[in-house]
Amino acid sequence: MKNLIKLITCLPVIIFLSAASCKKDEIDAGFTCKVNGERWRPFANDFKLQETECHLTNNNEELFIYARNTSRNEAIGFGVFTKGTKIKVGKYNLDQKQIMRGFFDERIPGEDFRTGNGYVGILDIITIDETNKRMTGTFFYDAYNEKTKQTVKITSGTFNLKYVNF
Repeated sequence: MKNLIKLITCLPVIIFLSAASCKKDEIDAGFTCKVNGERWRPFANDFKLQETECHLTNNNEELFIYARNTSRNEAIGFGVFTKGTKIKVGKYNLDQKQIMRGFFDERIPGEDFRTGNGYVGILDIITIDETNKRMTGTFFYDAYNEKTKQTVKITSGTFNLKYVNF
């Protein structure tokens, strides 16, 4: 009888520990980076808006990734266009020389920061899963505001996003 009581007492603990130790099959999706050294994450408090968007267009020759934080009224993103060549795994300079750029936008007229004019960065696409339509990678760049003459440093950027083909 004592053994039965011990078993009944321990059974919920054993079940809880077993369930907690199971691995999840879901892929950790997301987008994060640092803006001038402070952690930045997307957030949308409007059900009509997505926090992040990832689009491959023009026969996979153009990539656009966009993340917004509606509570801070900010957006971060980058675009790459490789005329005549499909976007593939590898590094892309965000230097605006080949229609490749990064940006930081505070949603205030004149308060947008862009790469170019010596302010550059790197987008590194690590994986493109064409079956599941998912892309992962890292990025960093410096963006400059022509009006205010200020620079924003986007560092430690990572993304793991589902993409849409148009």
